[in-house]
Amino acid sequence: METLKQVIILLDEHSGSLTVLITAVYVLATILICLANIKSANASQRQVAEMQQQFRQTNRPYITCEYILKNRQFCGIKICNHGNVVAKDLTFSICQDFLDALQSGHYVDFWKLNDSHYRLVGIGQEFDFFFSDVAHKPKVPFELIVHYRSETDSFTETFCFDLSKQIPVYSVEMNEEKFLKISKAKQKSLDEIASSLQIIALNCDKGPNENR
Repeated sequence: METLKQVIILLDEHSGSLTVLITAVYVLATILICLANIKSANASQRQVAEMQQQFRQTNRPYITCEYILKNRQFCGIKICNHGNVVAKDLTFSICQDFLDALQSGHYVDFWKLNDSHYRLVGIGQEFDFFFSDVAHKPKVPFELIVHYRSETDSFTETFCFDLSKQIPVYSVEMNEEKFLKISKAKQKSLDEIASSLQIIALNCDKGPNENR
């Protein structure tokens, strides 16, 4: 009992100091809790930002460009959207050296006219643009800069082709040749049918005369 009384007296004599000490501990604990909450909130914000960035990288338009040779005669490029989002406000620009090397006037006018036009390229949609025929294919590199955007981001792609190293790959038959071959086969079948009908008609005419 004596010891308990001494403790009570000691606490009573130093109550102010103990209150200050307890308050300081409480304030320190509150500060530590706030810092932990801020750190957790920042980590959550970074995680959300990374998820949003990953979502934008996955769900975006993706424009590609390739060199094409149409019908063994026309040189051009194919622009295609391989992304899963529509590409908006697509524009392209061509290096001036390449435009200067084009020999056909209407090709030059077309490229200059379409240089600043805005286009909408749907998912999986593609466009073919031609710049010369095989005989007048420029010998300088073809450089194309494509600008486009999605709902939230803008993109720029640069493509360069060395046309002097582009090896033409021809198909065995052109579409026109296949169509001509099919037409000839159909005409041959029609001629055979017509010949058979003529033979039948002649036999029918001879039949009554022979019976007489």
